Amino acid sequence: MLSNPKQILCISPSMTQRSIIERLAVDCGLRVNFCAGEAESLIHLDNGQRYNALVIAHELADGDSLQVIESVRSSLVHATLPVAFVMAAENPDYAFNALRCGATEVFLATEYSALGTFLADCVERPVQGDFSGRVLLLEDSASHAAFVCRLMEALGLSVDVAHDVEQASQLYAPRKYLIVIADVVLKNGKSGISFVRRRI
Repeated sequence: MLSNPKQILCISPSMTQRSIIERLAVDCGLRVNFCAGEAESLIHLDNGQRYNALVIAHELADGDSLQVIESVRSSLVHATLPVAFVMAAENPDYAFNALRCGATEVFLATEYSALGTFLADCVERPVQGDFSGRVLLLEDSASHAAFVCRLMEALGLSVDVAHDVEQASQLYAPRKYLIVIADVVLKNGKSGISFVRRRI
């Protein structure tokens, strides 16, 4: 089990915003790694470092903040990382796009208290890879099953794969699995939803 790193990554070119986020993070017992743009942030994220959260400004020194969020969500290491998207001014369209790309929450730069609460919650949250238990995966596509298995294993979970409802029924036992993940449409007209419904 990985230890909680108690640190965040802040991607912002604004020294004022960095100072505020650092003060909020320190109040929560968090250290902060800073970078200004997309290129530098991807280096931080690709080096295997674990974080409790990512705080990203709407405007970066280089690149696109939404691209960074999408990269985080497609990463096996950081897929469940809480992401705070911080905007200088209210912009509903940009906020919607940030959430669509995978931001956890959207804040205005002046919402210090709310951002502080977000960071405090992230300290208590298990870091990706701090989980244990078994997952039952009902998936008839080998490539989809392989992807979900890699993601679950990166979280520290063990996975049993069933390729059809009959195999899933043989594997399933109450309290044996922490999570059941089921494909909705299976081959032969079967449904993962009906399998889950019969087990609840």
